[in-house]
Amino acid sequence: MEFENARKGIKRIFTAEILSLLAMVCGFGAAFAQQMMNGETVPANGTINLDPSSPVIMGLSIAVLALSLISFIMHLTGISRASKDEPKFKKALLWVVIGIVLGSVNSSFHLEEAVSTGVDMAKTLSELLVKCFIISGVMSVAEQMNRPGLKFLGNKALVWAVLAQLVSLGLKGVSIWYGVKGGNPVVADFIPVAALMLVVSLVFDLIAYIVYLRFLKTATQSLG
Repeated sequence: MEFENARKGIKRIFTAEILSLLAMVCGFGAAFAQQMMNGETVPANGTINLDPSSPVIMGLSIAVLALSLISFIMHLTGISRASKDEPKFKKALLWVVIGIVLGSVNSSFHLEEAVSTGVDMAKTLSELLVKCFIISGVMSVAEQMNRPGLKFLGNKALVWAVLAQLVSLGLKGVSIWYGVKGGNPVVADFIPVAALMLVVSLVFDLIAYIVYLRFLKTATQSLG
């Protein structure tokens, strides 16, 4: 069948995103359950230590790990399979590997804060490039299969992916600048500003993610 590898690869990528979303929901559920058990608010650093003695939290935590692992494998194998029919997916696969290496470097070595921040930003950029090459690859396959309807959604997904990343990096830069100028980024008058920046960034990320998922879903349906 025409572009069979690409079509099956794209379906795997979409399925991987759905599993990743489910893992995120389970993670929020575990955090919420922990708060309900202890009656605690979320700490200032945003980190919640989950209690493994609770069956509910234990189950949700296992679900998060399992779903995340399966999602990662399906995402990787999906891109790899699609790359057999479309070269753009090979570039996406390359940036996936680069992102894994950067993440390993940041977690395995005790880097200075400035270096660690730089590596983290490079990893974020690699993730953006993976998404952009996936979108471009799907659009290329759609064009070759005479499915012009995907072009609009693909361009929209690209714009939102880049825009959300620019907003995130811009707000992070403002946060760093405020911390340097103020001497301490966790001063009382910075908290409302930080909260507002977080909300703005989350809104852009959410819109970009929804558009991306819609594009992948439409692609799996359109390409067959």
